[in-house]
Amino acid sequence: YVDGHVRAYHGGREVGKAHVARIRLSMPAELDTWVCDANGDGVLVWGATPGASLVGELRTVAEKVRAHVGKDARPTISFDRGGWSPKLFRELDLAGFDILTYRKKPAPTEPVGSFHPYVHTDAAGREHHYLLADRRVTIAYQGGKRRFACRQITRLDPDTSHQTQVLTTRSDEDPAAIAYLMFSRWNQENFFRYMRAHYGLDALDTYATTDDEMGRLVPNPARRQADRSLAEARRSLAIAQASRGQASLAGRPPDAEITRAFADAEAQIEALERAARAIPARVPLGEARPGSVRLAPERKRIHDAIRMATYNAESALARLVGPHYARADDEARTLLREAFSSPADLQVVGHELHVRLDPLSAPRRTRAIAGLCQELNATRTIYPGTNLILVFSVKELD
Repeated sequence: YVDGHVRAYHGGREVGKAHVARIRLSMPAELDTWVCDANGDGVLVWGATPGASLVGELRTVAEKVRAHVGKDARPTISFDRGGWSPKLFRELDLAGFDILTYRKKPAPTEPVGSFHPYVHTDAAGREHHYLLADRRVTIAYQGGKRRFACRQITRLDPDTSHQTQVLTTRSDEDPAAIAYLMFSRWNQENFFRYMRAHYGLDALDTYATTDDEMGRLVPNPARRQADRSLAEARRSLAIAQASRGQASLAGRPPDAEITRAFADAEAQIEALERAARAIPARVPLGEARPGSVRLAPERKRIHDAIRMATYNAESALARLVGPHYARADDEARTLLREAFSSPADLQVVGHELHVRLDPLSAPRRTRAIAGLCQELNATRTIYPGTNLILVFSVKELD
């Protein structure tokens, strides 16, 4: 799963702006590109160039992932509609990647008779039921000169009759497996949300800054202001013309002074249009915002690597505790956070380091952590820097 994450900046330095989707505002921010695995756990992260598109970042993703998985693997890259580009889809397919994304442009709805029930059982044994239509489609691009052939799997919501169209190059026999992968993309959104809340993902980490690329082209503030003045003049003229039309309908004769005023307003708008066209739409960053900087990336990347590794370890523990806790789907991480902060006794017994946890806030939680302790003890893990085997237990159940 690939997506960008915007870290809002609230300091006083001149940092470039980006759209922060969760608050629906454009503000000073840094953009990171994150790659997560099928479980939504972090794998790779790097700082994207200001103003970078997801389409461009996906090409970088392909290079970095290929370097990690080897030349023979055929990974699936899943992303949202921000990465829509049939040209890119073809590039990724030729480079040995499968794509998995939502269809962006409206397409004809599938007839109800083409949907069939499917069931997918995930790794935890949970069943996911879908109504799916599966067929081949071609997507035109470059003005219809080129076409990209792929597979379209459409999900029907039986309650609302809404159809969600998914495009992929995967060839799985069971379309439910593909639907499950696509709709599990929210694992990455949950990853961002949890990391912000509990791991300080958006923390500044350092006040250090580095120079931005002053030659990079950015929107020209002068052109933006000229376009605003032109738009305001056009709105005022449109309102006045609507009032004039109402007066004509009322039978009032045209007034020469008003007619001249309209002519003058139209001439002013033409002048504003010429002035706006004369201003370049984009200029070098050094000209638009000479004091621009970027947040220094090195310490942030080190901290993100630690956050990612810790989150992934917590994810692994959450999967281990699942069979021992009925509400693991909703409360596994809450349970683990309580266990992490619980007091414990340490005692060396022979070649073992015993970690004896205090009981948790509820018996069912204590039993779940006791079950997790048994899972961990079976790994015979050595405490780093020693030859002591870690042995976990809960005091109440000894």
